[in-house]
Amino acid sequence: MEMRVLIFNGESYPDEGRQSELVARTLEAIDASLDGQLGQLASDARFVGKLNSTLTVPTLGRLPSKRIILSGLGGNATPEAIRRSVGLGVRVARDVGSRTVAVAVGEQP
Repeated sequence: MEMRVLIFNGESYPDEGRQSELVARTLEAIDASLDGQLGQLASDARFVGKLNSTLTVPTLGRLPSKRIILSGLGGNATPEAIRRSVGLGVRVARDVGSRTVAVAVGEQP
């Protein structure tokens, strides 16, 4: 299966204190593939991970997926907030023409 979009949920990037180790390692690998620019892109776009916010980052052919979508959880990682955040990320992926997605959600502290 070709992966077109990755969606990550978290309060901010990188906020490893609030994300599972696996999600943090995955984001680090993605960041490395993007020459360490993922955090800077998020900062430049003023993406801080508020609920109902997303940031779409093109991978420019450096990863199997065409885009990374960061989807904010806000400060309250309730099951409802996670559901809304993932749903928003999937809608954004659909709107940019993606037919497949992968989702990674960090653990609650």
